[in-house]
Order: sequence, then C-alpha cells, then structure tokens
Amino acid sequence: MERKYTSFDSSNFTVSDLKKKNGKQYISLDLSTDFQSPVFTTLEVIDFNEVALNSAFFKVDKKDKKASSFFKYMEQFDDYIQNVICTALYEGNTPDELEDKLKSSFTSKGNMKIFLSRSKTNKKLTLKVVDRDNKNIDDISVISVDSKLVGILRCRKIIITNEEIYPQWEFIKVSLKPKKIIKEHCIIYESDSESDSEDEYYGHN
Repeated sequence: MERKYTSFDSSNFTVSDLKKKNGKQYISLDLSTDFQSPVFTTLEVIDFNEVALNSAFFKVDKKDKKASSFFKYMEQFDDYIQNVICTALYEGNTPDELEDKLKSSFTSKGNMKIFLSRSKTNKKLTLKVVDRDNKNIDDISVISVDSKLVGILRCRKIIITNEEIYPQWEFIKVSLKPKKIIKEHCIIYESDSESDSEDEYYGHN
C-alpha cells in the first residue's frame, strides 16, 4: 500500500498490450499496489441508488499533510502514463495532438474524477464504506456534498477514445471522517425598552 508518496518507481508497474472492449480501447495496468488517499472532499452527491452514476469528482484537502507529496507523485504518474501511450500508439513519438487528448489524474482546479464500479450481476455500486476499524457500514445509501473521506485508490486501466485518453482511477473503499461541530458563543443583550427589536441581539463567533 502506497501511503507516503515519497518516491515514484515505474519499474514496479507493468502494462498490457492494447485491448478493445465495447467500442473502447484500453491498456491494462498492474501497479502492484493500491494507494491510500489523502483527505478528499466530495463535490457532488453520491447516491448509491442512482443507476446512471459511474463516477464522481473529489477535491484533495490541501491542509492534509500528505496532499503536496500526493500531487507530486501523481504528476510523475501522469508522465509515466504519457510514455506508455507514446510507446503503445505512436512508436515512441509524442504527436502534437496528444497534449489535448491526454488527461491528467487531476483537473486544472485540482479536482480528481474517480470511477465508481458496479457489480456485473445486480449493477449495484461495489464501493465499500467502512468505519475507522475497517468494518463495513451497510446502511449508507448517500454520501452528501462536502463530505470528507479517505479511501483506497486503484488504477487498472488507461482508457483510450477518439476524443480523450485518461487513467481510470477507482475507489475500492472509503471511510467518512466525522464532521466538525463549530461551537458558537451567543451574547444576548437584554433591555427593558419597548423599542428593542431583533436587530439588537447579536451572535458572536
């Protein structure tokens, strides 16, 4: 399990030959390890009952102590993916159009699109939600916007279409972090004057 993101070593990774399935081309990846994410914040609702849902966007919490090393590691990973694509599709060359087609692991805003896989039998999301003791939580059907979580990431494919090429990152399991409760101190000014209004009551953080 990669947790610290201190060094990138492409020799640990292996790739398959170019394959085709359902009208898409892809290259399988064997990264020999999964990745423990830094803290992510959800940017959209993840509804386990929404049958059309197959991916979601997440933002890395830059306050997380491993966020910076995670970004640097992923930049090296994306460079590795570019080399794989150039070797597989362009005989080792880097054509001009590749810059527009090849998508990095992160958007320009630092968001990450993560695939949510489904079971082939019942089409339910296979994403596991666990507690701090790594025990499954089975009664969660929705993860709300702005939820904070950590998870196990895996990248098994590079997807290749006519329009774009991208590494397909997938969440295997996630653990939701408890929301912090912000305590507020309220100061109430009392007066006997009948002219007092609600504007004379103040909340103070």
